[in-house]
Amino acid sequence: MALDLYNELEKRRSRSHSLGDLEDPNEFSWSDDDEGLNELDPLTRHKEDPPPRRRQAAKRPFLPRRGESLQDQSLRRLDRLKKSKAPTIVALRKAVRTPGRQALAVALLLSVLLLASVSGGGYWVYKKSATYDGYSEPWYPTPKGGSVNSWADSYAKAQAMVGKMSLLEKVNITTGSGWMTQACVGSTSPGVASGFPALCLQDGPLGIRFADHITATPAGITVGATWNKDLFYKRGRLLGLEYRTKGVNVMLGPAVGALGKQPAGGRNWEGFGSDPVLQGWAGAQTVKGVQEEGVIATIKHFVANEQEHYRQSFEWGLPNAISSNVDDRTLHEVYAWPFAVSQI
Repeated sequence: MALDLYNELEKRRSRSHSLGDLEDPNEFSWSDDDEGLNELDPLTRHKEDPPPRRRQAAKRPFLPRRGESLQDQSLRRLDRLKKSKAPTIVALRKAVRTPGRQALAVALLLSVLLLASVSGGGYWVYKKSATYDGYSEPWYPTPKGGSVNSWADSYAKAQAMVGKMSLLEKVNITTGSGWMTQACVGSTSPGVASGFPALCLQDGPLGIRFADHITATPAGITVGATWNKDLFYKRGRLLGLEYRTKGVNVMLGPAVGALGKQPAGGRNWEGFGSDPVLQGWAGAQTVKGVQEEGVIATIKHFVANEQEHYRQSFEWGLPNAISSNVDDRTLHEVYAWPFAVSQI
């Protein structure tokens, strides 16, 4: 009885699953008709459950060919995926199954994540409309100076001296020798032929930076709170005296901006307050006191420089520096006003 049942089972298997009828020998699968026979077959009764019994004719497994390299396999797989209608994500997932491509994909993903984290997201906010070097477009022709009568003599002397300078001297004077290459934070080379001396430019608005035996005067925001013109002037005289005795030619101060548009701005304390009139008169009295001691005062910083973050290109990954866009009336009546008054 058992022998007859076994022979009948073998006949049915050979008749239903002839290997010659299959497109690929590896696609051999059990049919649903064999379920009852498998339970009685002594050769398969104690084996593990058979593989999935339904044959999926539409899905043919990708099988490597004998002697085929990994590169050839990948190319053949990609060609097969192009002919199929599988979704793009599934196709890409299958395309990177090889260990080499998996490692390449992981390395590329880590590189992108590292770039995004280091740059602080700057790459993603870059706009193609921004200028290449991060600067605003030039405005030509540049207006000529010397239109104010009180500055006419100074402009005439400057034009006469510049006329004697060679191109090399002009470059040395306007370019400078670099950050802290000499005694001061900034220095210029002399114009020997024209008789223009080398200049020592030093920070800062409340006292000499990087020096010993000097006075750290109260910050501009503190002095401005007094609204005392005489105090502004006397503080300027003190600063000019110390700068001159230390051999400094140009004091990089006082600061009449920022005005405090950004409450957390890093330089708000250097100025005299948020009132443009207060800033202007305090700056003018400070300049007067400093220059009466024979030191050149330099009001700063740039007009509408209301924050420190992103003031330079590629800070925190941003390709361009911040642009302070101000309408004409606001510029003249608020931000530029202290700079203009300080020159009086």
